[in-house]
Amino acid sequence: MFHNFVKVEQTVQIQLADHAQEFARAHQAALLLLSEEMAGVRRGIEDVAQQLPGPGGAAARLMTDRPGKMVRPLLTGLVHRALGGSGGEECTQAAALVEIIHLSTLLHDDVVDEAPLRRGAPSAAAAIGNAAAVLGGDALVVHAMTVAHRLGPQAVERALHALQQLVLGELIQLRNRGNVEVAAAEALHVCALKTGALMRLCAELGAITAGGPAAQVRELGEAFERLGVAFQITDDMLDLSGDARSLGKSVGADVKQGTISHPLALALERSPLHRSALRCAFRQGASEERLGRIVAHVVARTGALAEAQLGATRETTATTRVIEGLPPSRARTVLLAVCQGLTRRTH
Repeated sequence: MFHNFVKVEQTVQIQLADHAQEFARAHQAALLLLSEEMAGVRRGIEDVAQQLPGPGGAAARLMTDRPGKMVRPLLTGLVHRALGGSGGEECTQAAALVEIIHLSTLLHDDVVDEAPLRRGAPSAAAAIGNAAAVLGGDALVVHAMTVAHRLGPQAVERALHALQQLVLGELIQLRNRGNVEVAAAEALHVCALKTGALMRLCAELGAITAGGPAAQVRELGEAFERLGVAFQITDDMLDLSGDARSLGKSVGADVKQGTISHPLALALERSPLHRSALRCAFRQGASEERLGRIVAHVVARTGALAEAQLGATRETTATTRVIEGLPPSRARTVLLAVCQGLTRRTH
């Protein structure tokens, strides 16, 4: 029996490695296809951060110095190209807009969550202070709307809608902090508001700058909102079971803040006993170790991660079906690969 267990464990590790390599290849292909646009995005956000004064500017620069994978601007550019857009300044501006909003949310999130780490290093809130992180994030939002104004009324309207949804999702999540009664469906709705809204904006701006008709902008926006849900479910699963070194933050960081993610809500719905235990642990201000034991046990016992993964796959499949309906092109092929890889990544 032990031998069989080892074989299964080795198979899972091989699959994880294959998935990581699959996403890495898709990501690299996207960077190559959009090399000029991504270079423009980086220059643009670096210039913005450099112009911001004082500690707020320092907080913004701390984020721009750690560019991450640039997933959202890449998606914007890939949608633009897949619809026949030629790239250039408008595409670069649209891609920069979503990345600037994303960076602003990271600065704000780290204040709300009291997060010590971001992308494997001290967060701006921890390194410079909450006031600097909040004001730096505010300044980035203002600049993002300035960029949207340059792109036209449709871009302004969609950017404002995305910001409204993002804030609403944060408000609901904050209200539910420490509430072990949160339904899995409500946690899923928060995924759509927080992460889905920005992914939706990526597709909408890519389509708008490519000259896509309103119906196509709407269809792609809805499809990419579902991709955002899948992306967030994957993030939440990694927070419950991933590796801190590859994630760049503590495993279980959200749980320690009282956030009940979709996979955890699924698990708690299946086990009222663990729900009671976690409620008591929150009330008693339990240690990180105790919270970790409870969560690890309920997740393993209920098989909630497997169900959450099925949900993420279902959402991704809905997105890829819409992309497959676009005219064949190199951009469409790379876009499909990136979207599929996003929910198979290991960090």
